[in-house]
Amino acid sequence: MSDKKEPSKISWVGALWLVVVAVAISGLLCWNFGKEAGYEEGHASGYSEGYETGKSNLQQKIPDMCQESYNHGYEKGLEAAASKTTGNDYNTQERPDNSRQASDEQSQTVYITNTGEKYHRDGCQYLRQSKIAISLDDAINQGYTACSRCW
Repeated sequence: MSDKKEPSKISWVGALWLVVVAVAISGLLCWNFGKEAGYEEGHASGYSEGYETGKSNLQQKIPDMCQESYNHGYEKGLEAAASKTTGNDYNTQERPDNSRQASDEQSQTVYITNTGEKYHRDGCQYLRQSKIAISLDDAINQGYTACSRCW
């Protein structure tokens, strides 16, 4: 008895199955490789098209957005001004009457500038560069008139 085994032979059916499996595997690999290439190409073109569309839409909306922002800020400023009535905050809707009694005018301190022709209340935005204290009566006698912003 011999211990030698004869090599097994592959039948034509087995060989056919090997060919089918090899073709299927190579087809799957090619499909996956092509899918990735197609994905990259589609992603790049879709990104570019989406970017351009978004940019165009934004450019059309910017004027409206700016106007809306301006209106919102303007309304908030009016609300804030309406809620402030004392100190350095001036209410634009409720300004005091310019016809004050003489005793109030003599005792009230106002401010003038080196170059201006108006008198101001303390905290007025126009007093940034110079601020000289003077009584209201003296300011009127010297020809100064009230600032339209703070009076």
